[in-house]
Amino acid sequence: MKKKLLLCSALLTLTCQAGAAAQAQVTMAPGHVPAGMSLARGGVVPISGALINGSILGLIKQPRRDAAPSGMPVCEDAGKQTLCRVGLGNGDFEHPHDPKAIAGWVLKAGEYSPHPYLGSTPDSRVLAMPGRDALAASGALLPQASTSAASAVHTYTVRLRARGSGPMPANVETTLMLGGSKEGDAIHYLASADETVGWDWKDIEFKVETAVEPSEALMLIGIERKDNNTPTMLWVDDVRIIRTPAGVTPDAD
Repeated sequence: MKKKLLLCSALLTLTCQAGAAAQAQVTMAPGHVPAGMSLARGGVVPISGALINGSILGLIKQPRRDAAPSGMPVCEDAGKQTLCRVGLGNGDFEHPHDPKAIAGWVLKAGEYSPHPYLGSTPDSRVLAMPGRDALAASGALLPQASTSAASAVHTYTVRLRARGSGPMPANVETTLMLGGSKEGDAIHYLASADETVGWDWKDIEFKVETAVEPSEALMLIGIERKDNNTPTMLWVDDVRIIRTPAGVTPDAD
């Protein structure tokens, strides 16, 4: 199987083409497969750097208005912090927004789906994804020297929650990528996970020992709906990327 990722000049666009995926299928780039995982598909697939615009870079340069989760500081240096989170903006979707945007996120409609939007449950605000190929993406600059040309120095664990609100299951694909910190730099696929969810909230998690270059790195996450069950709304919440020393899995939240 091949996965193509493309950043369009008008808006960050991730088009992940693949066959039907099994529940919680995790795919990794060669050389970044944690112990105990098999490489189901993959290859490092560069995104054409010439097509990158400032969508994500512009978002992450805006003043930050979100607070770090309790006990989980944002990563601010390359090595001293043994447990921290990559500084995604508004991963819990609780922070300021307007009717057509969600702070910290780039949103894309699918061919037959409206844009994702800010939804709500009795307990919290959530990312609502109405139909197939609806996509939301965010990113953060990593601290200088977080990556090394010699070997991977950190493990990055992606965590989020998802559920369907309707009579049929929904499928969500989460993709982690890494690239340079300047417009036009290539973006490389690191790993992804496919999960089918029903009515109850389900925790989704996968991890990767990050690619070793570039030294100034932009980490990106894309969340895309992959099913055609439009009577069901897909809800996503509590998106975070946790950094630990290489080979270390963070404790449960």
